[in-house]
Amino acid sequence: MSHTKVPLVEQYPQITEILKSGSFKKFVESRLFVHKLHRHYEAGDITNQVYVEFDKAVETGRYKETGYLSAWCRKTAYYIISNLAKRKNSKEVVLDSNTLDSIKACSQEFTVYETTILTLRQALKQLNPEDEKIVTLHFLKNLKYQQIFDVLTEDGSNISSVDAIRKRVERAKAKLRKIYAQEASQF
Repeated sequence: MSHTKVPLVEQYPQITEILKSGSFKKFVESRLFVHKLHRHYEAGDITNQVYVEFDKAVETGRYKETGYLSAWCRKTAYYIISNLAKRKNSKEVVLDSNTLDSIKACSQEFTVYETTILTLRQALKQLNPEDEKIVTLHFLKNLKYQQIFDVLTEDGSNISSVDAIRKRVERAKAKLRKIYAQEASQF
């Protein structure tokens, strides 16, 4: 049985929003300025390092979901910048080549997953609203066909059976594959 690692952006979709937000960027830029590191580092460097640290924390179990991911990211960015300032002041080499390679690799992985998720979201929006809802309930909320049928009948949908749900999911998947292929070829 092979165990595949679920990408962070799928496991924690809010990490993308937090790290790409203007407020996080301003926070990092202000910290870099306060520590007189703004000429040596960009906000993106620190953001990538926060992503690497988050990956390590999740992998080792150090990150516990508390609902305060934004605060965790800011605190981690603050510690990274503080450590960089200490190293700069003590004339140490701030980032070795292994760390830079790791940051670059994670940054590329982050970009690939972000692009994939964006493409999937665009493909989902091209489905009709009911098919989009069915696909979302089945694949993102992990509901079974019977549960989807129950939700849709409560919402007043005129779907006739659980088998009809299954068929709609299969048709929607085929549409998504086609739309996704077209969207992905544009990137």
